[in-house]
Amino acid sequence: TAKLAVGQPKHLLFEVQPGSDASALWKVAVRIVCTKINKEDGMVEASRIMNLYQFIQLYKDITSQAAEVLAADGSMECSSGQLSSAASCQASMWMGRVKQLTEEEECCICMDGKADLILPCAHSFCQKCIDK
Repeated sequence: TAKLAVGQPKHLLFEVQPGSDASALWKVAVRIVCTKINKEDGMVEASRIMNLYQFIQLYKDITSQAAEVLAADGSMECSSGQLSSAASCQASMWMGRVKQLTEEEECCICMDGKADLILPCAHSFCQKCIDK
């Protein structure tokens, strides 16, 4: 998000976790590491691990936000006390979305356990329901 976060002190870096994409069932096993980095000193401020489904949801959110920023011609001026679209493209905001995506996903069968397994069809369930 470095280009999208121009003028912001932080940006996000996405990387595939080493070794997580090595199996034939990589769509289920792959993990993406999302890291918030301070642009000034290069220090890592926060890091989260996402599965493929969570990353795709975040990617759609970020690209949608980027389209809004580009449509506004990159204008960073505020009008009537509201933040411009560009000002709202902050790494902290996106890191909050990553946290939300990784914490809120519950199993749609039992509605009890965390949906930690993603099938090749992109549906996710908890281990207990998959075992049944």
